[in-house]
Amino acid sequence: MFENVLVDTERGFFQYRGHQPNYGTLKKVCGYYGIKLALKGTKKKKNWYVHRAIMTEHSGSPIPKSLEVMHTVPDRSMNGINNLALGTKKNNCKEAATRRDYTVAGNTRRETGYSIPVIAKNTKSGKEYSFSSARECAKNLGVSASTICKIIKGRPYYKHSYDALGKQYSFYKKPLSITVP
Repeated sequence: MFENVLVDTERGFFQYRGHQPNYGTLKKVCGYYGIKLALKGTKKKKNWYVHRAIMTEHSGSPIPKSLEVMHTVPDRSMNGINNLALGTKKNNCKEAATRRDYTVAGNTRRETGYSIPVIAKNTKSGKEYSFSSARECAKNLGVSASTICKIIKGRPYYKHSYDALGKQYSFYKKPLSITVP
């Protein structure tokens, strides 16, 4: 499938003549490994995820857009064909969720008491109100807790919200108090 390169689908690497095996370069944004390859009959190289390129080489034809290449092990650096499978986006998400480590998120939530302290600021008067959680803030102001969380996280199009009386509020996380011994 690829021009001028030896592909070892069992171990998941590519090797140009006279060069060391190339397992790809880690892409920091997504955590997958990438490589530049040219399809047979073309000179121009394009960026490929290593797991997709290995599956394409193994199958001998392009992967349909309706399918995704799934890692069957949690380690994304293991791109051998024995660690890969084809599936739908739904299957891929379900498999990834079963392998995901939720302990870090769980520990953080236990430490913060499962809630984020929130400060609501009336944008007109400048008066601030402190709440122990987004849910408590939502109940008191008649605003959606989901909207409050989106504003705190800085999501686009979520800058402020209005209460039932039409007062405009902005929200931010209450700084955690740090005690120095």
